[in-house]
Amino acid sequence: MDFPGTTSPQGSTGSGRGDPQSDAPRQPAAKLTINEFDYDQAGADTAEFVEIVNPNDSAVDLADYRIEMVNGSNGRRYGTYAPTGSLTAGGYFVIADPAVIDALPAGTAAMPLKSGGLQNGPDGIRIVEAATGRALDGVHYQGSVPGAGEGGPAPKDTTAAPTSIGRCPGGFDSDDNGADFATMTPTPGAANACADPVSD
Repeated sequence: MDFPGTTSPQGSTGSGRGDPQSDAPRQPAAKLTINEFDYDQAGADTAEFVEIVNPNDSAVDLADYRIEMVNGSNGRRYGTYAPTGSLTAGGYFVIADPAVIDALPAGTAAMPLKSGGLQNGPDGIRIVEAATGRALDGVHYQGSVPGAGEGGPAPKDTTAAPTSIGRCPGGFDSDDNGADFATMTPTPGAANACADPVSD
């Protein structure tokens, strides 16, 4: 899904004209999906993460994508991540605090969150095509963030127990964050715990 207000990234080398050795146009990146995230914990936030899933039938090159954290107060990016490597079909890529990365299932693709982590909102997270800046998926939370979310905002995180915000069913995207996401027990790098809802 394309979002308003997205532009080509500074320093992007993609021209959209294809490989200079070929007349074939460059194929757009296959869609990845923001599957689960946790932006708030009781006390210090030391277990924050964003989990991306590859719902496609084949592996994708992560270098085709950027993950952007969006400040809801001004619509600007406050964190940008440029992953590398290949993500298998059905595989997970996790951006997280060190404690979360250390506990991921063996072989899970991951990279650390930058200093400051995830803001508590209203804010947003989006996946963009690296070559064009075109937004492929997004979620906003704690309120609406134009250009970063789809439909209504995702449910509010709670610190009453360890919780995350995840898609139910995992990987499903109806283009309405309010309908697609629910609170649950965190499962970074694994299937979402949709049968384990958590309430305030």
